[in-house]
Amino acid sequence: MTHLFKGQPTIKPANNNNIIDNVTAENANATLDAAIAAKDVELDIAVPKQYSYWEGKMLDLQQGLMDDDRAIYLADLTIDICQRFEWVCFNKSSILCIKEVATAYHEEVKEYKKDPADNTPPDAPALAILCGVYCIDKEYFFMGPEKNWNPYKDFGGLEGSKATCLLSKAAESIFANDFYLQDKNVCTLVEMGHSDNGHKLNGIFVDSPDNHNLLKIHHVLFEVNVTPLHQSHLLTIAALYKLDEYEKIVTEEKLVANRANNLFITNEKSLEGWLVRRQQAKRAIKSMLTKYKVVALSAFEMMGAKIRSTKYNAALKGTNAQFHFMMAHWKIGKGDDRQLLADTCCGSDKH
Repeated sequence: MTHLFKGQPTIKPANNNNIIDNVTAENANATLDAAIAAKDVELDIAVPKQYSYWEGKMLDLQQGLMDDDRAIYLADLTIDICQRFEWVCFNKSSILCIKEVATAYHEEVKEYKKDPADNTPPDAPALAILCGVYCIDKEYFFMGPEKNWNPYKDFGGLEGSKATCLLSKAAESIFANDFYLQDKNVCTLVEMGHSDNGHKLNGIFVDSPDNHNLLKIHHVLFEVNVTPLHQSHLLTIAALYKLDEYEKIVTEEKLVANRANNLFITNEKSLEGWLVRRQQAKRAIKSMLTKYKVVALSAFEMMGAKIRSTKYNAALKGTNAQFHFMMAHWKIGKGDDRQLLADTCCGSDKH
């Protein structure tokens, strides 16, 4: 058993012979021993709460999240959400920042506006990184290689679609108790950035089949590749991605064998061997090979091993996980009248 909190003995006089008054530090132990022997005091020892090894690990993890300066733990009772954060307008949208970062950005904007012709516009302020421990919902997990892309329903191609999942209450009791405060604080942040038009806010919360309002997180899986691959390398990739031959190499075992035979070089940022199943997705991947790169999830097992993209579904669905994410807010719709546009807010994982 792990003792995280040690009980301290409290000394109480047992009768009117109060022999322990004015005990000095030098003779405290001797006086206490003598008092116990004479039965002039009784010991009232607070029994320490005992935790299992696993509970101790979870408490250590929780404390580590609270102590980490790189992110704000949403269940930290010492955090004043309204005083700690501020929404900052940037490029027709709003991003959530730490108050100090927002203040510094406003000062940079003031300096820029004094002489726009000679000054460089300030860069976007750093987004606040939020943190919480959740359970990844099994039913609405779309972070596999094809995400939830449907060419017949979705606007845009596979390259522009988002990998998404919903976050529910963690199964671990220590973090399950934190869920409601995490949820409340996210709601507070959303209301802080909400437009004053009475419109329903879309995007960040989704109703689950069991009528729970769950936090939705998205991940941008593909980004434009600014450093094109070498042409000789492209020829090798193109040969491997002929659609009529693709089925021959879809299993992970054969992909490993291909790598061993130097048929192609693969890494987490390339689309080589990206394991999509549907024909539409295969065609989309083929057209993306020279233009896009993969932005892999920063996903790790408990002992620190990185979770590969081929294992996202098996390793992440339904698991308890520590999430780091950021928030943004913008309006969607047609026309210039902002009152007619829909409020949209999203949580985007930090990668």
